[in-house]
Amino acid sequence: MAVALEQAERVGWEGLRLHNVAAALDIPLAELYRHYRDSDAIAEAWLTKADNAMLGAQESGFAQLEPAQRIERIMLRWLDALAPHRAVTRQMLLGKLYPGHPHLVAAVIVRLSRTVQWLREAALLSAGPP
Repeated sequence: MAVALEQAERVGWEGLRLHNVAAALDIPLAELYRHYRDSDAIAEAWLTKADNAMLGAQESGFAQLEPAQRIERIMLRWLDALAPHRAVTRQMLLGKLYPGHPHLVAAVIVRLSRTVQWLREAALLSAGPP
């Protein structure tokens, strides 16, 4: 994933080519495919890394913070995790919202919904009224 993100920093997310990633890693393209079925899988792995950072934000005394402070701390962890590749992350998300790819649009909505659910859990929030 790191090599793909570094290459995307140079050529843009849309310019990323998986055969170039495989070549930079000195592995066959089939080996890269075993780990990432497409560039969207690399994007998903990057966003999952941010989700994991967000879930690790519960330091000592976290539960005693006000809910807004807990949400802020968790959101900052998520954003900090994405910060090293902020421009590429933006390009990834915009690419997922491209109207010509409805399968990606639907997937990103589900993905962001899942992130929000885990944010609520990590912030120790109880479910509100429906």
